[in-house]
Amino acid sequence: MPKLKIKKVEYEVVAKWRSAAARDHVALGPTSNTTWWAAFRGDVMVGVAGLIRVGKMARVKGVFVPRAYRGDGIGTELTEAVIAAAPDDLTVEVLAYSPAFYQGRGFDLIKETRPGVSRLVFYRGR
Repeated sequence: MPKLKIKKVEYEVVAKWRSAAARDHVALGPTSNTTWWAAFRGDVMVGVAGLIRVGKMARVKGVFVPRAYRGDGIGTELTEAVIAAAPDDLTVEVLAYSPAFYQGRGFDLIKETRPGVSRLVFYRGR
């Protein structure tokens, strides 16, 4: 299996993923303040993730790996790359369904956005 490579890409590269991502309820729409990364195995794009910048905040957005490629750590590597790329003066916010993943990377749980549903908001100040 080819090694995973993650690189910054333009939204047009991400756009082909929109229909597959929509089935999984992942928002991959274009915005002027979003930077996108894609994961590749060889020439095949196997995942995407974005970072939206809003003032002194940044939000991890649209981490998406198609079902056929899940379970190989692609989402983890993408998320870590996006978080690492956030400028040092930003606070990173994550809306997440997997609390342990983010807490293990220095994020603090701030609130549960929908009680009874594990959709949580995390912040990591820099």
